[in-house]
Amino acid sequence: MNEYGAINEVEYFAVLTETFIEKPVELKQETPELFNLLVSYFRFDPRDWLGRTVQNWQT
Repeated sequence: MNEYGAINEVEYFAVLTETFIEKPVELKQETPELFNLLVSYFRFDPRDWLGRTVQNWQT
């Protein structure tokens, strides 16, 4: 995760959320418990999006 997230709790959550969406595989490997908590919180797993094309999103 980006160092900027260490500034305060709000920035930590923002950077964590960004990492969860942009780098889900890496986050799961580094901190599986935290990743699973975010899956429960947001009610989706961004790894499900991997490999989809723009065309897949439109259908």
